[in-house]
Amino acid sequence: MPLILTDAPQLAAALLRLRGETLAQLSRSTNIKPANLSVWMRGAQQVISERRVVMLLNELGVQGGQLRSDIVHHWRDTGDLADLRYVLGLLVSDANAKQSIVYQEEPSGFERAVLLQIDTLREPAIVLVMAEPSLTDRGLVTAALLGFGTEKMVNRLLCFGDATPQQIVVALQPEAPRYFDEDDVIEAFDSGLDVYLHDARCEPPSFPAPPISTELQQAIDLAVQRGISMGAIISAIKQL
Repeated sequence: MPLILTDAPQLAAALLRLRGETLAQLSRSTNIKPANLSVWMRGAQQVISERRVVMLLNELGVQGGQLRSDIVHHWRDTGDLADLRYVLGLLVSDANAKQSIVYQEEPSGFERAVLLQIDTLREPAIVLVMAEPSLTDRGLVTAALLGFGTEKMVNRLLCFGDATPQQIVVALQPEAPRYFDEDDVIEAFDSGLDVYLHDARCEPPSFPAPPISTELQQAIDLAVQRGISMGAIISAIKQL
């Protein structure tokens, strides 16, 4: 959606709150003085040049009037959904919203999250919204609340760590590809076929990993049985 420059201060302020960041942190990443950021966000239009406004919004995850699709956006649900609704209402058209998905998790006793897969003119934008611990008894963000077209449930806490948006989109597909060729296997081994964080409270969601070809799997199993390390196997495949 086209972004009107006069909307930028309020948008930046809302994104800053959603990200849980301070003016000092934004100042360090943009090299704009905190005092200038403060007065600009309160409506002083001439304090920051248009070029720096574009750079600042890019730092906050907005490019070309849309949420960036090359990063995973990490936002907080602190109970007041005004910022969330304002940002999405400004950046996501009604048509794109109807093609967007809210992934809910089953209650787990831990921090709760929803994952938003937002349709854009480019690749889907991915937003992970973590609820504050005090809000675990409150209903989470829903597709109906945001005007999104689809809502889906997953069985475990969404733990994507440092995964790319593209990895997350693939992991959320209902059906994985039935076959991986050798190049795919090399890439899969390099990434560990695992785009999720592993800690005491976090397990991979119930999305099956794509299978590799039967012959290749048998060859790998035989090599492991003969005492060849996985690292050596990967190295050998890369040299083919």
